[in-house]
Amino acid sequence: IAGMPLNGIADILTDVKFSMFGLDYGKFELNIIVGVTVTAAVFFLSSKLPNKNEKDISRLAALDRDLRTPAYSKEEPTDKKSIQSYKIVALLSGVVGLLLILLSFFSGSSTDILINFLTGTGALLFAALFWYLAKRYE
Repeated sequence: IAGMPLNGIADILTDVKFSMFGLDYGKFELNIIVGVTVTAAVFFLSSKLPNKNEKDISRLAALDRDLRTPAYSKEEPTDKKSIQSYKIVALLSGVVGLLLILLSFFSGSSTDILINFLTGTGALLFAALFWYLAKRYE
């Protein structure tokens, strides 16, 4: 590629094609791969360098001590209004789940039916979980 003449800005913006492990990648995927690789390399290599700033060393030692100290809090009663908000979320999720399951009977293709039914079932399971947790902490 060295010595190749550029005809304008379009040559710089030409789509990049790259293939690895049988998968085709474009410029966006390649940008992500390079970014993650360079970031991981810089993070790993910088962790091997010693920190010589005394202020940072003492601050990090204090943070380490603080994180190793267990934190205890006294048990307070649960606020009933916060439990009610979880029940509302459960009810709304249940309604959405039932509507999605109902819509799955009127969908056109088998893929649409499956997606609506599975999403509705997931919403119903989410609603049941939130309702159970709300009742448990009530």
